[in-house]
Amino acid sequence: MSFGGEYFRKKTTRISTTEIIKIWVIVAFILSTTLLFIYAFITGSPDVSENLVKLTPHLFYIPLILMALWYPNRTLQSGIIIISAFIIVMIVFVITGIKVDFISTAFTVAIYLWVVVVIAAVSISADKKSKEYTELLENQQSEIVIPDEFISGQIEELKSEDKEIRESAIKTLFTIGDQAVEPLIDSLYDEPPGKRSCAARTLGMIGDKRAIEHLIVAMKDDNKNVRETSAQALAKIGEPAVKPLIERLNDNNPQIKAGSVVALRITGNRDAVIPISALLSDNDLHVRREAAKALGRIGNSEIVPALIKALDDDDAGVRLRATGALGRIEREKATDCLKNILKNDHDPRVRKRAAEALTTIGTQKATLALRAGLSDEDENVQWVVKEGLNI
Repeated sequence: MSFGGEYFRKKTTRISTTEIIKIWVIVAFILSTTLLFIYAFITGSPDVSENLVKLTPHLFYIPLILMALWYPNRTLQSGIIIISAFIIVMIVFVITGIKVDFISTAFTVAIYLWVVVVIAAVSISADKKSKEYTELLENQQSEIVIPDEFISGQIEELKSEDKEIRESAIKTLFTIGDQAVEPLIDSLYDEPPGKRSCAARTLGMIGDKRAIEHLIVAMKDDNKNVRETSAQALAKIGEPAVKPLIERLNDNNPQIKAGSVVALRITGNRDAVIPISALLSDNDLHVRREAAKALGRIGNSEIVPALIKALDDDDAGVRLRATGALGRIEREKATDCLKNILKNDHDPRVRKRAAEALTTIGTQKATLALRAGLSDEDENVQWVVKEGLNI
C-alpha cells in the first residue's frame, strides 16, 4: 500500500463522534448562511440587504472562533479560508449593488481576528506545555512535580467522547502515578459515568492502596460499567485489596458483595474460597450467580457440598454455574450429581452444562452417566451428549 493510501485509510477509519459533531456544526453554518443570502437576494428588500451586511461579519466570526478552539495549530490556514470567503461575499454585495460600509466592517473584522489570534496562541501554548510534561513523564525523569492544572486537564479529558483522547489521558495519568491518585479518587464521584469508569480503570493501573476503599464504594455505582470497571481495578491492585474485599463479602449492599466476588475471582486468591461459598445461599440472585461462577474458577473440594446444595437453587443461572463448577472441581463425587441434573433439571441449558461437565470429567463412570441424556427432548443437549460419547 502506498503512503497516500495508508494515510487515507487511517484518516477514514478513525473519525470519532467528536469529529463528526464538529463537521456537522461547520456544515450547518455553511447551509444556514447560504440560505440566508439566497433569501436576501430573492426578496430584493433594501432593509433585508442592509441588515444582512451588518450581520455578515458576525456570521463569519462564529466559525473563526470555533476553528481556533478546535484546531489551534491550523488557525492560520482556516483563518485564511474563512476570511477569503468573507471577502468574496463582500465583493458579491458590491457587484449586486448592496451598499457596504467598508470602514466599520474592516474594524469589526480586525477585532475578531485579534480575538482569534489570542485564543490560538493560548491553545498552542497549553498544548506545547502538555507535550513537554508528557515527554518528561515518558522519559521517566524523577523528581519532577507536575502542576495540578495539568493533572486536572488530563482528568477532564477522561470524559471526552473521543476514545483516543481518553486513552491518551489514561496513559499520561498512569505515568504520573502518585500525584494523580487523589484527583482520580475525586473523579470516582464525578460526572459523567464514563469519567468515573476511566478514573477507576486508571487507579487500578496505578495500584495505589489509597484507592481501595473508594473503588469498593464505586462497586455500588448506578452505572453498570463503573461497577464492573471498579471490580476489575481492585483485582488489578491485587494482594493489598484481597483482605478488604473478603471483608466486604458480608456487606449489606448486594452490589458490593457481587463486585467483591468478581474482583476476588479475577485475583484467583484461594483464601476467598470458603467465604465466597457461603454466598451460595445469599438472598440476592446476582450474588449467588457470581459466587457459583467464582467457585468454578478458584474453588476446591472443600466447597463441593455447598455447590451440590446450590444445584437445588430456584434460579437456573445459579444451577448452571454450580453445575459447571462441580465439573471443574470434583470428578468422582460430582458424577452422580451431574447425572441427576442431566436427567431431571427442567432447564435445557442446565442439562446441557451437565453433559459438558461429564464430558470434561471423562472417566468411565462419567461416560456411563452421560448416556442418560441420549433421549433428552432438547436437540442441543442430545448433540453435546453424542459428541461426548463419540456417536
